[in-house]
Amino acid sequence: MLKRHLGLISTFAFIGLFAQSAEAAVACRGQVKTVGLSLGTGVLHADFGYGVANLCGVDHDAGGMSAKTCEVLHAKLITAQSLSKEVTFYFSDSLGSCANLVPWQWPDPAPYYVDIPSS
Repeated sequence: MLKRHLGLISTFAFIGLFAQSAEAAVACRGQVKTVGLSLGTGVLHADFGYGVANLCGVDHDAGGMSAKTCEVLHAKLITAQSLSKEVTFYFSDSLGSCANLVPWQWPDPAPYYVDIPSS
C-alpha cells in the first residue's frame, strides 16, 4: 500500500514539474501552410503561420533533431497540411515570443516538442 502511495506522489510531482515547465514555454501554434524540402541540402522547411522556418535535415542531424526524427516530422507535417490541422511547436522561454521566429532561419532556440493532433 505504501508503495502505491509513493508511486502516486511521484506521478503527481512529475505532473507538477511538467506543468511548470510547460508554462515557461513559448507555444507557437498554427495551420501548416507549406512544407518544403531543399533538394541540395536536405533541409525541411515549413510555414505554420510565422513564415517559412528551417526545421531539420532529412539526411543529416540539424536543428536539434536527428535525421530519423526529421523524416517522421516531415511525414506528420504533410499529413497535418493535407487535413488542415494545426500544429504547435514548443520552444524554451528564451525565444520570448513567436514573433521572434525569423523566416528562412533556424529557430533559436530549436523547438523541443511538436504537437500534431492525430484527429
